[in-house]
Amino acid sequence: MRPIELSSASSPDRRNHPIDAADLALTMVANFRAHPHVCNVMTHISGGNWTKVEKAMAAILDVTRTDAELSKLATNIVDLICAERGTTGRILKPFFARLLTAYLPAAAAREVWSHVTALSSRTIPLQAAPMPAEPAVVFRPQRMLPDRRRASGAKALVA
Repeated sequence: MRPIELSSASSPDRRNHPIDAADLALTMVANFRAHPHVCNVMTHISGGNWTKVEKAMAAILDVTRTDAELSKLATNIVDLICAERGTTGRILKPFFARLLTAYLPAAAAREVWSHVTALSSRTIPLQAAPMPAEPAVVFRPQRMLPDRRRASGAKALVA
């Protein structure tokens, strides 16, 4: 993967320095693996293949990529980062933002965050279908089982 020039990744010497999306992805994945809940979720959605997670993260962090170039795993990870649904979303969104600010200059972190949220808005439907009023399939027992009370009096156990 080639280094990408983030427009905001300039250093104090006023020069733009490339930030390699693959290196940043490797760092992110290492932090994901160190977090107990995020590690479990990423292991589950990737089928235990952390190389796929690393490639998906590199694609997500590459600001030159579009949503059409994302794999299903990458789209799922973007959804987890941005949608803030469930426990994982509430954990992963601030965790990811803290990682960006820890490893990138502030302006570059904002640029990557804007890119990821833009991917999210293009890949995740804006409004999900409404919940049905009643579940389509409801388990209702067809008959009652007979009452199996013990006969009165103690019974001897046979060894």
